[in-house]
Amino acid sequence: MIEFLAGVAAEIGWALPVAAVLWFIARRVTRIETTAGSTRTAATRPAWQRAVGLVGAAAALWGLLIGMGALITTVLAPVRDLDVAIIERLVESRTDPLTALAHIGDKIGNTPGIIAMVVISATVAHALTRRWAPALVVVAAAAGETSIFLATQVAISRARPDVEQLAGEPATSSFPSGHVAATIVTYGCIALLVLAWSRGAVRVVAVAAAIVLPLLVAWARMYQGMHFPSDVLASFLFAPLWLAVCWWAIRPQPRGETVRMGRAVADVENATPPAR
Repeated sequence: MIEFLAGVAAEIGWALPVAAVLWFIARRVTRIETTAGSTRTAATRPAWQRAVGLVGAAAALWGLLIGMGALITTVLAPVRDLDVAIIERLVESRTDPLTALAHIGDKIGNTPGIIAMVVISATVAHALTRRWAPALVVVAAAAGETSIFLATQVAISRARPDVEQLAGEPATSSFPSGHVAATIVTYGCIALLVLAWSRGAVRVVAVAAAIVLPLLVAWARMYQGMHFPSDVLASFLFAPLWLAVCWWAIRPQPRGETVRMGRAVADVENATPPAR
């Protein structure tokens, strides 16, 4: 485990300076516009109640996953048979171009890739919105998803598909797919923040990424022989629910605010030296 963590730290070292540079750039080239008449209102529920809600939701989702995993691994033989049949078809369809694409999908959803994206997106979210809640929701969503996933692994130990595996096998078991869940939560959270705080074509790009990337990672993990389809479907079930709970509890959406390109007029006037 220590070697794994050291390897992850080495792989994401580049993300820290990149995040710092992007923070300064984002603060310099954007501004916050507030709609006339809008006011920031405090959250309707105390912070402790929202924290309890997060913990309760995490426990409920953990219980849901344990129930699903137990049914799949011990009762639902037809599901297991279908899982094996689909994986075998994917193995038979392997080609060099598809294998190269699968490796890209694996990199997007693996631990270093997700941590790097969380660090960068949380930093940029704070810079763009000038608020901590948008940064916190990215971190909380990813950290909570990982906790639920790891807790499920303790209770449900499902062997990975008995085929040639094209990716390094982590210490965790097959159910559910951590790669897929992390990709859904991370890129879904980014898309929600973009939809809430911005306007224009960037919204289309963010939503497209939130849809396409989890599908790519899901296919890649099955193609590589690392997960069964039911592992992937379990992640597609619990990850969006967890993200919705985080959004409700942390409330990162604006209240009459929008991120715009360009510096505020007052900033430009202050930065311009007076005429002599």
